[in-house]
Amino acid sequence: MKTSSRKWIALLLALAMFAMLTACALEEKPDKKAYSEKERSKVAVTVGGKYDITKGEIIDQYEYLLNMYQYYGMEAPIEDADIESLQDSVISDLVSSKILLYQAEQLGITLDDMKKAELEAELESEMQYWIDEFASQAVSEGAADIEARTEELFNNALSESNMDMDMKGYREYLSNVMEEKAILSILEEIIRAKADVGEEQIQAYYEHLLKVQEDDYSETPANYQTDSESYLMNGGNPVVFRPKGYIRVKTIAISPKEELDDDYAALREEVDKMESEYGRLMLEDAESNEERLLEIEAEYVDKKAEADEMYEDFIKDARDKINEAYTALEEGKPFDKVLEEYGEDDIYKTNPMFTEKGILMLRDGEEDINKDLVEAALALKKEGMYSEIIQIDDVFYIVLFVGSEPSKPVPLSEVYDEIEELALNEASETLWREQQETWNNDTSQVVYNDSVYRDIGKKK
Repeated sequence: MKTSSRKWIALLLALAMFAMLTACALEEKPDKKAYSEKERSKVAVTVGGKYDITKGEIIDQYEYLLNMYQYYGMEAPIEDADIESLQDSVISDLVSSKILLYQAEQLGITLDDMKKAELEAELESEMQYWIDEFASQAVSEGAADIEARTEELFNNALSESNMDMDMKGYREYLSNVMEEKAILSILEEIIRAKADVGEEQIQAYYEHLLKVQEDDYSETPANYQTDSESYLMNGGNPVVFRPKGYIRVKTIAISPKEELDDDYAALREEVDKMESEYGRLMLEDAESNEERLLEIEAEYVDKKAEADEMYEDFIKDARDKINEAYTALEEGKPFDKVLEEYGEDDIYKTNPMFTEKGILMLRDGEEDINKDLVEAALALKKEGMYSEIIQIDDVFYIVLFVGSEPSKPVPLSEVYDEIEELALNEASETLWREQQETWNNDTSQVVYNDSVYRDIGKKK
């Protein structure tokens, strides 16, 4: 399936960006010419008698890690024991991927023609993206031979990324990476499919989740709202514990379409200063400040009226719209219908569950931005009632009190399917991890040629 993130492009781009960053951070870039091609091609490790890891692959990965160390201000290993430890870490990662490919072959995993065609199309798309990018640069440079300059720019980017290949080689490399990834994905699916869970595991998952959420929400009640809304929008763990102090509401919210301009802000600032000065002078000595007070009064009336008129022009359409919504409610139109027709809060549009259940609000949230809405809802007393029109800053609201959120655990029966799926996913992850560990611990699959790679990173 085609990914929107362009993961293969990201691979090249990330390498190129890292190379540019490390080029600035390091005094020298790794010198691949320190090893001849013949030396780099030596087989350092063999997995399953078929999958070879060359000395060059180990060198590239080792030097990449050294660049990382230096870029982040870490010292490269100097002592032989430390160098060999880093070598082993590099080789372990390389061997693990080869072991998976070997095991996939043992299981007879191959890619069918449909999957190969899909990967080929993705590969062509990714390559064409970069070709188009570099071609655009070649055009902007005014290159005489666009095609030749495009290939040159592509090859330069690969060189800057410390990738010892040209555009054609990169295509082949990327094709191999994509095919191997697809094969390993099938292998993982096969192993994970062997996982199973029974009633005890499902119950245990539920009880653990309940305990974690009870501890969390009892200490920080606001997390309940965050997790509940995240679950409704993104999935994941269902919320199975409800703390005390929550209500559910629905709100019809309407805002002005335009912003108040700078002229209003400047005028409002003048009016506020007049009010402040007038109050101060009155408190100091109204009689002795009479002349200035009269000046302020004369100027204030006009400027206050002008500011009010500007604000009225700004707010009028929103007020008219909320009045229409309120009239519709008074005429008996269901709240949800009015919310759908007039409401401007996207949360109801993006997830119908909020229209069905309402939005959670904490009764006594110390820093709750919805305090005014909570107070309006609680003043209604009875579930299903709606408020008068409320204005908070520049937004108009009508609040429906859906009801108080019951403070009790959600029974397993109500979330059984979700818990079963999550428990099964956890079991499959565990099975996949344990299977990889078993394969990696089977030393009979791997032959190490220490003499080939032990000099990497050491002074000659």
